Amino acid sequence: MAGLFWAVYALWLASEVWILQRDRAPAAGVARDAGSRGLLIASIVGGVVLAFMLAHVRWSATPWSRAEAVPVGAALMLAGIAFRLWAVRTLGEHFRTQVTLLDQHRLVRSGPYARVRHPAYTGALVTCLGLGVSLANWLSLLAMLLIPLAGLAWRVRVEERALGERFGSDWRGYRATSWAMLPPIW
Repeated sequence: MAGLFWAVYALWLASEVWILQRDRAPAAGVARDAGSRGLLIASIVGGVVLAFMLAHVRWSATPWSRAEAVPVGAALMLAGIAFRLWAVRTLGEHFRTQVTLLDQHRLVRSGPYARVRHPAYTGALVTCLGLGVSLANWLSLLAMLLIPLAGLAWRVRVEERALGERFGSDWRGYRATSWAMLPPIW
């Protein structure tokens, strides 16, 4: 089972490297990031580091073993990676790792954006959940949910403010008919 976990973990890292590499192409627009990219990266990396450290705390081990947890966690990670990549591909040139209002920006409401305004972040959070489940430790699971969620919540706030300024009533209409990240919670 360890091989499965590390293979899916490597796939996650590779997908994030691909996303960062495709974002290197120059784009004309106005940056509105407010430091959210750095905070988001730090929250996810911090969650991962803490989750691995906490995975060895015996009193917070889950009732299921790592051998039982890894297939479930790997499936969640794969689903999260796939959903995130679908969101990135749907936005195409409009997807940026920094909040940027592009000169030719348009509001996308198709694909995963039909019901969720930030599906790439939903995919990231599901991937984090899968990693936490794979470690078969309640503290690791909490670290992989709460720490990245804090970074994602800030990022969503920054992005929604920028998109609201750019698209006005169209954005408000879209917000009224969609979920931010986690239907039906948020």
